Amino acid sequence: MYRQLEHIFILNSSAIRAKKQDKLKEQILSACKDEEIKKEIFISKQKGDIESFIAGVLQHGRKARFYACGGDGTLNIVANCIYGHEGCELAAIPFGTGNDFIKNFTNTEYFSDIEKQIKGEGLKVDCISFDDKISVNMINIGFDSAVAGKTEETKKIPFIKGPMAYIVGVAVILKQMPLTDMEIIIDGKEKLSGKFLLCAISSGSYCGGGFNALSKAVLNDGYIDIIAVKPLSRLKFISIVGKYKKGTLLGTALADKILTFRQCRIVSMKLGKEDYICVDGEMLLTGGAEFKAVNKAITFSVPQRCEQKNK
Repeated sequence: MYRQLEHIFILNSSAIRAKKQDKLKEQILSACKDEEIKKEIFISKQKGDIESFIAGVLQHGRKARFYACGGDGTLNIVANCIYGHEGCELAAIPFGTGNDFIKNFTNTEYFSDIEKQIKGEGLKVDCISFDDKISVNMINIGFDSAVAGKTEETKKIPFIKGPMAYIVGVAVILKQMPLTDMEIIIDGKEKLSGKFLLCAISSGSYCGGGFNALSKAVLNDGYIDIIAVKPLSRLKFISIVGKYKKGTLLGTALADKILTFRQCRIVSMKLGKEDYICVDGEMLLTGGAEFKAVNKAITFSVPQRCEQKNK
């Protein structure tokens, strides 16, 4: 099957430094030469380049597997571009800070192996649609979104990169413990309203560089997983964050006391005021939206010897 597709590698220059770009190009050329397959390498120069390039490819009716080389934000950009186009596949080669989407699979190191990527097989996965956009992994509102925003700011400071930037972001937001006014309606029936520490609306399980926050989420079950966490003291938050990260919090008596967890098809949300939410690692300003589960909407290419964790 992989020999019948074009393999188009999208390198996000804002996520991959020049030396790593050169090394990746060498790996791609070597792997594609051995397999004698059609390939193309595109390197973005500025914001909007990726969207324009993919639009040009799709305009000509080409069927391809698009490898998003960057972070979760790059994956989201490529996913939004190919959404609704039959015969196209999405793939991820991680170069970001979090790389959370691929953590839904085993043997994540193989996502950096170009040969295993090329020989990967397509898996139908869900997405979450809202407004004119989609998310393939998770939408974070409140605390987690504030951390993501602060992490992006921190990464601009020399010598603070990768996981360290996220740790600094957590430390700053933990000191503030901001709350967000939300009105949440689940499947048109259940209503939650008031101040919340955070809310996560998800197809995948992971966020924040490895927090297994929605540990019961399945990528292709046709459902949105949502948690809404009540206001907590700083001390209480610190005492549970380890379980939150490991994915052992949901389903416990403690979780029932501090959060609401549901699996549903539609989540309607209004914020008390316009605020930034984090969509697959990218910040978006909104006052609210209706989020819908779209079952098996995108074909995601899973590298050889990798498997979906939650089924």
